[in-house]
Amino acid sequence: MTPANPSARDGRNRRLELEYDYMGRRIRKVAYAWDDVAEDWETTPDMDLRFVYDGWNLVQEIDGLVEVESGVTDVAREYTWGLDLSGQSGNPSPAGIHGAGGIGGLLGTHWTGNTTSTSDDKAYIYFYDANGNVGQMIDVVSGTNYGTIAAKYEYYPFGGLLLADGVAAEANPFRFSTKYRDNETGSYYYGYRYLRTKHGRWLSRDPIGEKDDPNVMRFAVNAPSNYVDFLGLKKCTPRVLQSVLVIRYSGGLGHEFLNIGTEFRGFYPDSDKAELFTSNGKWVNEASELDPKTKQPRLGPLMAAGKYHAWEVKTKCSGMLRHGSLGKNTPCDCATDDQILTCLLAFTHPGKRDYAFCAVFGNCRDNVQRALSECCLQRGKKARNPTSSAGDAGTTRK
Repeated sequence: MTPANPSARDGRNRRLELEYDYMGRRIRKVAYAWDDVAEDWETTPDMDLRFVYDGWNLVQEIDGLVEVESGVTDVAREYTWGLDLSGQSGNPSPAGIHGAGGIGGLLGTHWTGNTTSTSDDKAYIYFYDANGNVGQMIDVVSGTNYGTIAAKYEYYPFGGLLLADGVAAEANPFRFSTKYRDNETGSYYYGYRYLRTKHGRWLSRDPIGEKDDPNVMRFAVNAPSNYVDFLGLKKCTPRVLQSVLVIRYSGGLGHEFLNIGTEFRGFYPDSDKAELFTSNGKWVNEASELDPKTKQPRLGPLMAAGKYHAWEVKTKCSGMLRHGSLGKNTPCDCATDDQILTCLLAFTHPGKRDYAFCAVFGNCRDNVQRALSECCLQRGKKARNPTSSAGDAGTTRK
């Protein structure tokens, strides 16, 4: 690379040196100021940050300019993560912390002031919009500022700042898409690349070339409202899986089950005499399993009379397939329709399960959601209401 000197020389000019580990994660950022007298860069840095990660989630910032001694720590900031957008969509496993690249999953941060004393500590919790963009930071250190908004943000579609207000707004690095913003450049560090929001594009080519997009520099195919990019590697857009529907009977307890191609799979207690809170559960084929009371197939009169609701099912971009012989452990953004259907049929295969049926927290609806989540799926828009003739206002989509 060719060194460059600033053309407009003032106190804002900074030179950055960045280091990365074997995964491509940025592990160090060093900054030098411009010396107007010597007309050259300072030889001693005024910032030296080292970064510690859990996967791609930043958990600590270490200040390399601080000498550790009694009462002094080099740990400048700490970050606590929970479920990101993938986990909040129904994947509560550890994978739900990393499945969406941490977007929407940063719970809080602790700023030490580089001292071991707690008297000058600062701690904040994060609040988000539906896309995982940081909207507010709330001060949670007891005192006069407890519960106040320390920072609030609003964004343009490509992540540019429309509003940044509050005492911690400038110092807080996590903003758009819960990504780390470098104030020196105004760019967001996504992991594989940097996003320049002013221009709505990446600063470097796509590491996977033209596999995802012929234009290797544009961000989310110029449509960030419709596409997501977790780590700067690829875009992903959910698609409707035409062969799957979520069905729910109207009236009564509103039993819910899955229509998978020609199969109808529902979750029940393993016995009609079982305790609703302690019994094992089982998946059944609604079309052939007999109701113990009526001795008729469970898929019965309510379906025939049109007394049911239906929802489309669409794919997810985060997480991975948990079941099936075709694609178990395949990332959701790479899973084919056949792999997803195989996963869904394997998970709902008729028979008892190790987990219990619970009328409150493990009922038919909960297990339909579980099946969808573990097979890279999520509920989409409503496709059908009960017919008017069934006594419940609505129309049937043909």
